[in-house]
Amino acid sequence: MTENINKLLREFKNCYENCDFEKIDELNKEIQGYYERNGLTKTENYARYLYDLSLCQTETDKLREAVKSAKAAFDIAEELNLEILCTAAATSLGVAYGYAGNKRPALFWLKKAYDLTYNLVKDRDSEQHNQCLADAALNLGSAYYDIRDYNNALDFHKTALRLQTAENDDYCDNLNLIAYDLEKLGRFDEAAVYLRSSLDILGRLIGENDKDYAANLSYLASVYKKGGDFQKAAVEYERVIRLFKQTGHGDDICCGEAMNKAADIYLKMGDDPGALKLRNEALEIFEKTTGTQSLFYANCLRDMGEIYFNNSIYGKAIICLTKALDIKKSIFAPADPEYFKDAILLTKIYLENKQPDKSCEIMEYLFNNIDEKHPSYRDILFFLASRYVLTDTDTDRLFDLYEKYLKLDPDATIEEFLELAFDGPKKLK
Repeated sequence: MTENINKLLREFKNCYENCDFEKIDELNKEIQGYYERNGLTKTENYARYLYDLSLCQTETDKLREAVKSAKAAFDIAEELNLEILCTAAATSLGVAYGYAGNKRPALFWLKKAYDLTYNLVKDRDSEQHNQCLADAALNLGSAYYDIRDYNNALDFHKTALRLQTAENDDYCDNLNLIAYDLEKLGRFDEAAVYLRSSLDILGRLIGENDKDYAANLSYLASVYKKGGDFQKAAVEYERVIRLFKQTGHGDDICCGEAMNKAADIYLKMGDDPGALKLRNEALEIFEKTTGTQSLFYANCLRDMGEIYFNNSIYGKAIICLTKALDIKKSIFAPADPEYFKDAILLTKIYLENKQPDKSCEIMEYLFNNIDEKHPSYRDILFFLASRYVLTDTDTDRLFDLYEKYLKLDPDATIEEFLELAFDGPKKLK
């Protein structure tokens, strides 16, 4: 009997290592059955099995089962005073809750795991014990980050950094986590210091001509941007683009996105031609990588159209926005902000280009496809009414709008409605 369970446990371990998760479900029934039939559900071996099972269930997104297995392992380990297993099971519980989006329970169990780890290693000063506490601090810091407690997140991420000695990938990741915390706290200059340290180490580990290095450099550029240092942000984004091209990723989506971000910086610095050039390059990349019906392609067209609009080049602005909206119409409902805001922008362009009939067409489409609860419903209604009162042929449509307005204001007279119509909408949102 003992040989049989040992064989099952070895097979379970092999399946876990080889990611054969379907087979694990079958084995679990046999293993659970053995422990239950033989009254061994309060033993250390069973607790260890449940802990291993929780790791497997977390990897396969069976998070409810993972929580159940890890909690059972923790209860047994606690009863048997198995401190190391208690700590491991608490960590597994916290991670499973975190993946499931249950942030408060995740914080509770990861804090317990940190406290247990601290008690286990506080009188020991080896690299291995320090690393265990560093891992627990990292997990707890991330749990605090998830609930937007960035000060505590920063404290524990810094604790982890102090405990780490080897300047490896994990050390770089920890530096980046501290930068994320500082960024959320609005301390952009400090965040940039940690990011530069991370990049220095990463450059020594993998070299600067690497896609991962470029991705990290892109984050540094974004921190400069958020901190208002547009000159430095532009320099770093230009480096990012050069690195993507040098490493053979010049046609990747990531390079196109970097170009768009750099274009945003150019616009803030008043370099519209430079921004438009980058948008054009990004559009070519998105056409190759995602196709001409993708959201990447549509958004890039929209951004180009906005630059043309701001420079009074209305014809090209209309072409870009029209193409973008045609793509988005197959992806989003008219009331969706992704479609709605671009439709409003195209309306404004038509008005500036002295094409009120075209602007009315767009507004009529939006009005007929949103309900009265939409925040812009009333504004669009009066936008259309203000257009219809200018022509004698649109009286039927004008009275139709009046009937719709009565649902918003049942006591309104036709005279009051017409007066409002002459005033037009205050603002299109």
